Amino acid sequence: MTTSIPGIDTQAAAQVQAAMDKKTKPTGSLGRLEELAVSLAGMTGRSALKFSHKAVLVAAGDHGVCR
Repeated sequence: MTTSIPGIDTQAAAQVQAAMDKKTKPTGSLGRLEELAVSLAGMTGRSALKFSHKAVLVAAGDHGVCR
């Protein structure tokens, strides 16, 4: 059995980006949050982003990269 990851749904991503651009705010003012919303729409294929199961992942490292 072969499983593949589906491609990005560019139409859903474009719909979310267009919805963000129509809001009463400067274009792109939410920064990474807007990028994340567009990416999630493309990954899920849904322009209405509602997630019933949510989680927060916190990771830390002590490897000197931030220095």
